[in-house]
Amino acid sequence: MHKTHLTSAVILALALGTGPVLATPRIAAKIDTRAEHTLTPAEQRAVSIAAGRLLRHTYNARTALKHKDSKQAAAEIAKARKLAAIIAKAEPVYHVKAKITAGELNYEDEDEVKDTLVPVFDELDEVSLLTPLHRAMAARRRAGRATGAPGAEIVANDELRDVQILFDVGLASDALDLAATRLAKNDTKGADQALASVSQGLYFVELDVTLPLERARDNLMLAKAAIDKGDNEEARAALAAAKRELDAYARKAGEDEKKAIAQLQKEMRTLSDELKKGKKDKGAGATIEGWWDRIGQWIKNR
Repeated sequence: MHKTHLTSAVILALALGTGPVLATPRIAAKIDTRAEHTLTPAEQRAVSIAAGRLLRHTYNARTALKHKDSKQAAAEIAKARKLAAIIAKAEPVYHVKAKITAGELNYEDEDEVKDTLVPVFDELDEVSLLTPLHRAMAARRRAGRATGAPGAEIVANDELRDVQILFDVGLASDALDLAATRLAKNDTKGADQALASVSQGLYFVELDVTLPLERARDNLMLAKAAIDKGDNEEARAALAAAKRELDAYARKAGEDEKKAIAQLQKEMRTLSDELKKGKKDKGAGATIEGWWDRIGQWIKNR
C-alpha cells in the first residue's frame, strides 16, 4: 500500500494557503442596516425604568395568584402589558437588507427588525426591583441543578451590580398576553405558568470591571454633542448617566480612586447646574474632553 507522508513544509504551505489566489470570492455577503430613530440617554433610561416596572408588576401578579386574588392579578397583568406596549412603541425599528452571492446563486431579502432586548440597571437602587431579580436568579440556579448546566450564583444585592441585566421585552409581551388569556378563562395555574416564563427573558451578563468607565466616557461624548447643538436638557441627562456609571465603578474602587471619582462628579454637578440655569459655557466642550481623557487614564492604569 502506498502511503503519502506530509512533511512539515507541506503542512505549513497548506496552512498558509500557497495555492493560487481566486479572482473573485466563492461567497460574498453584504448587510445594510438603517434605524428609523435612535434613543437619547434620557429615553434609554425611561425604557429601562419601564422594563423594571414590567418585571415588578409580573411579580405582583404571581403573588396575587398565590393568594387566590385573580382580580388583583388581572390588574397587575394589565399594567405590565401596557408597559410592554409602551416599550415596543419607543424602541427603534431597524431596516435590514441582506444580499448573499455564491457564483451564479443570489439571495436577497429585506426585513424590519425591532431590538427587544432592554438593559435593566437604572432602577437597581429601588428595593422594589430587587426581589423579582433575585427570584429570577434563584430560578436559574434551580434550573441549572436540574439539567446539570452551570447556574448563576448571585447571592447578594451588591453582586447584582456586577452584571448587566438584559430583558427580552418581546418574549415577556407574548407571555403576558398568554397569561391574560388564561386568567380570563379562570385558568389560574396556566396563567401563573405563563407569568413564570417572563423571567426566561432575563439575561445576566457578567461585566468587565472597567465597563462602567467606558460607558461614562460614552455618555460624556453624548453630553458634549448635546452642548454643541444647544440642547442643555439632553446634555444634563447624559451627564447624569455618566455619573451613574461612575457610581457603579466607585463601589468596587480603591480609596484613592473613590476620591478622584468624587472630585470628577463634583465638577460634573457644577456644569450640570450651570446648564440648568441656561448658561452657555464656551469652554464646556473642552472641559468634557478633559474628563474623557481623565477617565481614559484610569482605564489604562487598571
